[in-house]
Amino acid sequence: MKAQPPEKEPPAAAPTSLPPDEPPAEEDAPASEPTSERMSGSRPAFAPTLLRELEAAEAERIALEREEEARRKLAEETERAAKEREEKARRKRAAQEARASRPSHGGFGGRLRRIAPYLGGALLAAGVIAALASGGRAPPEPDPQLGQTSPPASALATSEPAPAAAAPEAAAPATTAVPDAPAEPPPDDAARKALTDASRARRWVKAAEALNLLAERDPTALRERAIAIAARNVAIAISKTGGELADKVFAALASRFGTAGLDVLYEIVETRGRSTPATRAAKLLRDPEIAARGTPAVRISFELRDATCGEKIPFLDRAVSEGDQRTLVVLETAVRPCYKTNRAIDEAIKKLRSRLEDG
Repeated sequence: MKAQPPEKEPPAAAPTSLPPDEPPAEEDAPASEPTSERMSGSRPAFAPTLLRELEAAEAERIALEREEEARRKLAEETERAAKEREEKARRKRAAQEARASRPSHGGFGGRLRRIAPYLGGALLAAGVIAALASGGRAPPEPDPQLGQTSPPASALATSEPAPAAAAPEAAAPATTAVPDAPAEPPPDDAARKALTDASRARRWVKAAEALNLLAERDPTALRERAIAIAARNVAIAISKTGGELADKVFAALASRFGTAGLDVLYEIVETRGRSTPATRAAKLLRDPEIAARGTPAVRISFELRDATCGEKIPFLDRAVSEGDQRTLVVLETAVRPCYKTNRAIDEAIKKLRSRLEDG
């Protein structure tokens, strides 16, 4: 048998897939693939989160701007109050000097004016006494042969004016001396300059020693804003080293500079957050004996700031009646954020702001 030639295989069908450089037909596109038509008019899934973050950042920025504005107003008010206190102290010293120099200017003329109302009575009394001494007899008639007869000595006593009797000093009306308040020591310019120079140079140990020396010689120095700022910077810097020198600095601010020292302690609490110097200053301000030496505005500002959110509401009445710009900052930045809506807080802020604006 003859071998059958092999059957030819049918030609292979052309591949159904398109060349790689040609895009697939529109109907072949996967249904799940995003297209521009589906994305238009919709918001990304992350938009709400981003919006909340932007709103939170904007709220924080507004709060910081408000706090900065409140601090600026506080600094201006503090500077104005310091100038008023200095002017008041100057007038008081002038009045004391005037009172001290008044007796030296009076001299004999002043004493004479004081006893003048009594001179007439003294002259009248002297005339009555002289009349009684003469027995009331009239002088004798003159003898024509002997000429004019000299009157007796008693008559001469009545005819001559009586010498003016000086009234005793005790007769003058007594005046009760009002003791003057103890005069404040004069400013120690050298000690103040030593403190500010050392603070600017960041020589904190020398600045701390100057501050302690200032507490002895010039306890009213912190009323000047520049000196108070230097004392604040020294306390913040020296607290990081600790030790006896830091103890002396904070003790001086708490007890040797009057209300101005407590103002510096509160400013450290207000501006340094939860740092070591702020924690140390807050501990001192919580001491009732130390807090009692501060102004009512500092006391209510610190108590309102130090209280928890649930404890702040009872302080609102005192904040309105005793607070100042520092209290207003606490109400706006530390009290209002505790509550989304609270009419009592809004009213307290409004009343305090109105009282401060009215002076």
